[in-house]
Amino acid sequence: MNNLTKKVRWGILAPGRIAQKFAHDLKLSDESEIISVVSRDKQRAEDFAEKHNIPEVFSNYDDFYYRSTCDVVYIASPHVFHKEQVIACLNAGKSVICEKPVGISSAEAKEMIDLAVSKKLFFMEAMWTRFFPVIERVIDAVTNGKIGQVSMIKADFCFRAPLDFEDRLYNPKLGGGSLLDAGIYPITFAQFFYHSEPTIINTERVTTPTGVDGTGVYVLRYPGDKLAILSSSILTKTPYNAMICGEEGYIVIEDFLCPPKATFHYSDGTVETFENETIGKGYFYEIKEVERCLSLGLIESPKRTHASTIEVLATMDKIQNTWG
Repeated sequence: MNNLTKKVRWGILAPGRIAQKFAHDLKLSDESEIISVVSRDKQRAEDFAEKHNIPEVFSNYDDFYYRSTCDVVYIASPHVFHKEQVIACLNAGKSVICEKPVGISSAEAKEMIDLAVSKKLFFMEAMWTRFFPVIERVIDAVTNGKIGQVSMIKADFCFRAPLDFEDRLYNPKLGGGSLLDAGIYPITFAQFFYHSEPTIINTERVTTPTGVDGTGVYVLRYPGDKLAILSSSILTKTPYNAMICGEEGYIVIEDFLCPPKATFHYSDGTVETFENETIGKGYFYEIKEVERCLSLGLIESPKRTHASTIEVLATMDKIQNTWG
């Protein structure tokens, strides 16, 4: 698809809570339309289709892969299923945007990415945070040296999940634990600015009765003596704030996953604030990026490259390896 002479036709795989929000924001774009949905739960697929006025409804994945007339598939299933589903979509000739993490290891991510590249199909991890206007402004400021050389980043994504040991968050067979579900956010946030994998990793974790990591703390050293102090949890709540510290100031980002505001504190005492009212549920920005990339015939987003996705998962591999 080299231009947007027609709307981007989307398919939704796994119409759960996040997919509801994504579909809401898809309908805010004049350049997209939802054309199909699939769930093994036929009633769920039909209810989702009725709510969002979707003409093609499937309860069989193979039927969806090969009979849906969509251009791109949004995958919102648990991450242990991503590899199989992404590969199936790509083999059926469909571009893919897949919820994070795209796989449970960097090897899985590389396999998916290599296939997408070989088939010349667009593929992107749905790291919505990267596309928020506040993050765009902060990245631009750091790139242009507004706070000097960055040497330390702090970020936390910790929430209190219900203690339901049957839930996927606590289920090791479904990729449970805070690292894969929540830790990917602060680790990715550090990667936005350091653009590499850490050279030294120190971690601590608290496990749940099911054996998954309930809380993790990660101290990462990057080339050039740059540090990231990060944490994730499904057992305790913290503010979702982040801080970027440089030689000539620091930046505080409120609710960095979907940030409404960033405050710039400079060494001369001046303070600047950038605020942006979020459009829709916050998924609108990554949707527009997918539309832009498809219109240009790109197979990856220059803002969320294949290499950056692999780097983050490689870091998470190493963290897990320290746990044995």
